[in-house]
Amino acid sequence: MMYYVRTGDVDMSINSTSHRQAAIEALRNSDKCLGVCVMVNDREISEVDPEGSVFFLTQSILDDCSMRLVS
Repeated sequence: MMYYVRTGDVDMSINSTSHRQAAIEALRNSDKCLGVCVMVNDREISEVDPEGSVFFLTQSILDDCSMRLVS
């Protein structure tokens, strides 16, 4: 299924099996600045109406996948 992911400077669409997996893949494949939360939706994300979006803490995704931010 196609998911739309937004966090910090990351704004992309990803074909994935779940909201969480889409968030993981977006963080894994990004070299851009990440935000505090990752917003995932199966519809294109609108800044004024995030209805239907699932939110994850970025640090939680990184910790669960043994990833870390490098500066």
